[in-house]
Amino acid sequence: MADAVVKWNKKRKTKGLVPLRIGIGIHCGPAIVGRMGYGSTMHVTAIGDTVNVASRLQDATKEYGCPLVISERVAEMAGLAVSGLPRHELAVRNRREALAIYVVEDMEQLVPTSNAAVTWRDFRSL
Repeated sequence: MADAVVKWNKKRKTKGLVPLRIGIGIHCGPAIVGRMGYGSTMHVTAIGDTVNVASRLQDATKEYGCPLVISERVAEMAGLAVSGLPRHELAVRNRREALAIYVVEDMEQLVPTSNAAVTWRDFRSL
């Protein structure tokens, strides 16, 4: 998504348009996914705590002025080297404890290690 926005902004710049910015929040965990609605308004959606937290992380990108905020759990599961990233504690509604997050200023900062609990191959088989 971030790469697509960069490419799109290059085209916008040539037309004298203001560049667009996006904020991405990533969290992992269980969610309920299914079809909601009726007839032509039927769509696939996800609900649950995981989705709510991801939404809150996306909101936090505005607070931190960055394109990406990930939960500590995502960093662990993806095996990301996060020692150089700012770590914060974020209060999330309906949760007793603060959530550890990492603020990512530049996507190039996300360097995978060999400690990933989940790899792309795990998802390809689904």
